[in-house]
Amino acid sequence: MIKNFILIAAGALTLGLSACNNNASETTNPMAEGQAGQGADTLAVASGIVEWTGSKPAGKHNGTFTVSEGQLFVENNAISAGEFTIDMKSLKVLDIIDSAQNAKLAGHLMSGDFFQTDSFPTAKFVISTVTALATPDSLGNTHTIAGNLTLKGATKGVSFPAKVALAEGNCTAECSLSIDRTQWGIVYNSKNILKTLGDKVINDIVDLKIKLSAAAN
Repeated sequence: MIKNFILIAAGALTLGLSACNNNASETTNPMAEGQAGQGADTLAVASGIVEWTGSKPAGKHNGTFTVSEGQLFVENNAISAGEFTIDMKSLKVLDIIDSAQNAKLAGHLMSGDFFQTDSFPTAKFVISTVTALATPDSLGNTHTIAGNLTLKGATKGVSFPAKVALAEGNCTAECSLSIDRTQWGIVYNSKNILKTLGDKVINDIVDLKIKLSAAAN
């Protein structure tokens, strides 16, 4: 049944943040958040989207969330701090053509079984560090981003590789990461909770791709 599939946001920051690699990402306890110095330049997030893919043995679904607002702080041509907000009520399902079926899945994903958007209408990512790699990796990632993702009222530290370009008061960031939804209390039909559901089990791992662009005010 459609309701047995999960879609997640976030993405991601495809803050556009996506743990791009082999989707290598790491989840930890909340981290210390980055602090901007008094001389930091402020870039406002102009656009952002989080693409999500959720799966189960019988198939998968995908869709998007939009980034509603955010800002980055730049010092010495490097990002020192920043954050962005994801509008969880902007959830869209992209792979189902039938309007009734599409609305059914979207409604279930926004219910208490998943994101509970009436109580938690937004998610948030706050940067802790942005560290340049010595050389781009095989997927073209240039930096490692670490920070705190708050989703459904829970905050966890995450880190992942990303492609970051910063020049002349403009910044773009793109990344792909995989998160374990149960770390944020989203346990509906998890294999760890209900071990005998067969093809009704929903994969705990959700793939996110985040894309962002920001510019000086």
